[in-house]
Amino acid sequence: MPYRLWAGDEDVTTGLKCLFTPQCRFCNTGMEFWEAVPQNFEINDGTGEKNSHALDVTTWCPKCGHMNLFGVAVSKEHYEFIQRRINFLPKKYVHVSKKEILEAGGQVA
Repeated sequence: MPYRLWAGDEDVTTGLKCLFTPQCRFCNTGMEFWEAVPQNFEINDGTGEKNSHALDVTTWCPKCGHMNLFGVAVSKEHYEFIQRRINFLPKKYVHVSKKEILEAGGQVA
């Protein structure tokens, strides 16, 4: 069985869950989710098409403030799933951070 750090989970907006607790490299505190941004981009394959997909997941250390970015490759189907989910979110919550959602009076799971 391949070693995986991320798994599908349709109960969360991103459809993806982390299978480990990221630790801050500076103070060893457990990192918390900050934001996730779906990406659709071109790779250098000569087609000029945006045919690659990823989810950029940013984590934040509540103790020292260090941030870390994980670029998680996802399938085209998973990217489209995320886009459908985002379309149902209130506009003010699309591509905003956990801090901004909380400051606006929203809740983050």
